[in-house]
Amino acid sequence: MSVRSLSWTNWLSAIASLLLLAAVALMPLTSLPLLSRLMGGTLVAPPSIVLVGLAMIFYFPLILARKVFLPNELIPLAAFVVVALVSSLLSFYSSLPEYKHLSIYKEVAQAVLTLLVGATCFLAFSSWARARWQFDWIFRLVNITGVLIIIWSAIQVYYTNFQFGQYPRVILAIHDALSVQSLDVYWFTKRARGFTLEPSWLAHQLNTFYLPYWVGATLAKYSAFRFRLKNISIENILLVLGILVMFSSMSRIGYLTLMLVLAYLFLHLNGHIARRLADRAAHRRGLAAAEANRLERRFRVITGLALLGGFIFLGVAGVYILSLMDIRVAAILKQQYLDSSLYYIANNLALAERFAYWGLGWNVFTLKPFLGVGLGNIGFYFESQLPIFGWGSNEMLKLYYEGTSLVNSKNLWMRLLAETGVLGFSFFITWLTVIFFSSRALLKHASPLIRTLGWMGVLAIVALVGEGFSVDSFALPYYWVSFGLCVAGSFVARQSTTLPGKQSLDNAHD
Repeated sequence: MSVRSLSWTNWLSAIASLLLLAAVALMPLTSLPLLSRLMGGTLVAPPSIVLVGLAMIFYFPLILARKVFLPNELIPLAAFVVVALVSSLLSFYSSLPEYKHLSIYKEVAQAVLTLLVGATCFLAFSSWARARWQFDWIFRLVNITGVLIIIWSAIQVYYTNFQFGQYPRVILAIHDALSVQSLDVYWFTKRARGFTLEPSWLAHQLNTFYLPYWVGATLAKYSAFRFRLKNISIENILLVLGILVMFSSMSRIGYLTLMLVLAYLFLHLNGHIARRLADRAAHRRGLAAAEANRLERRFRVITGLALLGGFIFLGVAGVYILSLMDIRVAAILKQQYLDSSLYYIANNLALAERFAYWGLGWNVFTLKPFLGVGLGNIGFYFESQLPIFGWGSNEMLKLYYEGTSLVNSKNLWMRLLAETGVLGFSFFITWLTVIFFSSRALLKHASPLIRTLGWMGVLAIVALVGEGFSVDSFALPYYWVSFGLCVAGSFVARQSTTLPGKQSLDNAHD
């Protein structure tokens, strides 16, 4: 086909495809300095969201022309967005407390924009990827950028632990060009950050995007590259290295999230192993169906206890390893803290501030439990709704007397309840539930790629449950893109044919 024969839809689709692939290539970056300055100094400034926005300019006409099919999983998300917008509009007519003369219009506009950015990422990737080459190229870029994250994190660990933080100028210059947070910030000493603003964001990035894909590809035996090293794929290697990097971030929520994902995998593995053992035993002995079912239940108990023991061992070993690297985790193992009050323990573990943020979000939720106070408005209640113990924190006092911006709840689930109420929270949870079951339905598909997308969606949702207790921003694209890709795979798997000229994944057995 010649260039002249390409229709306007082909041109728009090609440009959008290039922009979305470029967005995936820039996923490791969370706070590009140039973009941060253009957005008014915000710390959440991933350049990938700009490219997704540009892609939608070319992609939206295709949606209007019905050249693109939208998945049903968009419906509960659209309902959540509508509730969030209504709640935010109603907040203009409510009596919000005044806080440091900050403008409610500006705060609401910024918060709504971040939600629309995240929803746009989901819309773009859930409706764009329909052919094998698109998924392959996405995951090739995921692997390449994953290698860069691992290398950059290893450099940080090496210089902070073995060179006393004395980075070469070229490394500092590169990092300063890619992140608004300098490498030599003292409170992140010895912690890997990759290309992100802070270590917890690196853990969030890995747990909700990179690790779900690498785990899924490993379980489904899929690889975006043909290269193998004695049946070991690049994804297998990156999975091991990615877990090590996640540990090097020393993120407590990141570690707990990883354990939550492992717990889910152990439960799934328990059923799989018990079923296989029971089927073999039943076939060998010629047992009836009822006896085979009883045998499977016994195997579930036996394998479950064995896996539980292994899970507990990994959990204890992980805590011990973290205690050797992080004094906050080491503190919980000291005898003098075990008999102390919960607040004293939390204060010594640097968690008291987190509890104060969460308490603020909960107190605001109780004021307007049905529709919430509107996106971005929690901080206006800082003075009146901060828990009493929070005023004993130096961080809270500094924010109150010296801060120039609104605080947030530091918790996605508290934010949803406080800002969108029970109604918005319910729609968001419904959206996650729909994606979860759509993803689970892919785990038995014939195509390794489709199974990989199923695992990616399931594990990303499990990871978000844990990560939601640390990161509450809608603007970080990682879980939005993970969900979008698995929904795209689910859409393709449900169709008997795909768009004209595209390779169907229904019959792709790799």
